[in-house]
Amino acid sequence: MVLVGLAAVNVVLAVRESDFSSPPKPTSDGPVYENIAYHLSAGHGFWINWHDAQWRTVYEQSPRRSEYKTYLDAPKQSMPMTGRPPLFPVLIAGVYSVVGRGASAFAIVRLISAVCIAVASSIAVANAAQILWNAKLNAKLNKELKGNSNGRGLGNWSIACGCGGVALLAASNRTLISYAHDFLTEPLALLLTQLLVTALLAVIGYRQSAENENKRLSGWWVIAIAIVFAAMILARSLFVLWLPGVWILLVVIAGARRRWRVATQVLLLTLLFMSPWWVRNCVVLERFMPLGTQGPITMLGGYCDEALAAGGDWQHAPEQRLRLRMQVDPAFNALSSDVARELMIADEAKRLVRTWIADHVGDLPSLFVSRVVTHWNPYTGKSLIWRLLILTGAVYLLVKRRPEAWVLVGLPVMNTILVACMYTTGGRFLVPLYGILFTLSAVGIGVVAEWVFGMVKCFSVANFRQPRAT
Repeated sequence: MVLVGLAAVNVVLAVRESDFSSPPKPTSDGPVYENIAYHLSAGHGFWINWHDAQWRTVYEQSPRRSEYKTYLDAPKQSMPMTGRPPLFPVLIAGVYSVVGRGASAFAIVRLISAVCIAVASSIAVANAAQILWNAKLNAKLNKELKGNSNGRGLGNWSIACGCGGVALLAASNRTLISYAHDFLTEPLALLLTQLLVTALLAVIGYRQSAENENKRLSGWWVIAIAIVFAAMILARSLFVLWLPGVWILLVVIAGARRRWRVATQVLLLTLLFMSPWWVRNCVVLERFMPLGTQGPITMLGGYCDEALAAGGDWQHAPEQRLRLRMQVDPAFNALSSDVARELMIADEAKRLVRTWIADHVGDLPSLFVSRVVTHWNPYTGKSLIWRLLILTGAVYLLVKRRPEAWVLVGLPVMNTILVACMYTTGGRFLVPLYGILFTLSAVGIGVVAEWVFGMVKCFSVANFRQPRAT
């Protein structure tokens, strides 16, 4: 029921958007993914070419043509793409292969994004219901067997308030709705991240069952976790930095018996599933760069004067300056291919980043803090209330020593540390974790509701016991 409701809301909001059947918005990376998808559907492989006449047609005929100037006036570049992960372009190309490239395809891609958000949010609500119910049963069991409830569990009405409240919160989240309107990887990454979270929570549930305490985790389950994790990395390359953290989580939650083996198996299988794409990138670049050229170039926007002044937020200006400078460099223009030129830009970007860090060592602590602040903003209005509920849910799980806290608190903390060390983009790196945040806020709503119900009950009992006036 929650899934149907959220899907209906997201689809309606996507259809009502004025750009519903238009090309990707010009103010994002959408045209980049669409360019790759176009060439993929045309049989050129993972290729990018800003001056392909057929690709340019839909943008040149758009009423917003002037806003696509960055892409339409880009320097000539025709080369295999290694700087973007492949999964989202494959999805778009699949749509093109069915309905062709045009208004209908653009609309379908946005509908897919809207459905991804709805499914992920629904799974988050289901996870919250299970966690709250388990906490209630655990408190009841402790009271019956040990005479110590460690604080009573939440009541049925509180659980219902938590799940219903977060469903409404997900349906009205403006940030998620905005990502359904564009050609970006966040909705797909959100869904895949939520699948990974659900799989990890299922491992905890499996280990909590007495009859499974000494049993080895099924090999098929290990494979499923690795497939989902590999898909996350293929959707957003940043997730590759999660590998050590997820390995540690599995060591903690997979049970005492063979926990190291299970965690290592997931890690190795994930790397195996990623290897075709990584090998392809190394072959194309003729260099060991499995993640392609995007990382070194993008890091330049995180370690620069502009980012320092903007609270750690990533800036595009340094890359633009670098590319313009390279355009007039004789050595750059003398290179034999666009791939070689892109590698030269990546090498120079690395050098600039190292130089900037060496010259601004004293600024790094404040830069890291600024990134964390930017990563979790805003802190006003409805967003502030949501963050307080998230914090309440996290504290509740930690105080009650619920094993789910390892996943639901551990992953956001790990992600925040990585963002602090790299760069932030106005909170975009937080979006794939929205499912986790919805689950935590559902727990928070349940805790607040239980407190309110308790206060009302105490007040009612106190009034009932007062002696009547004679």
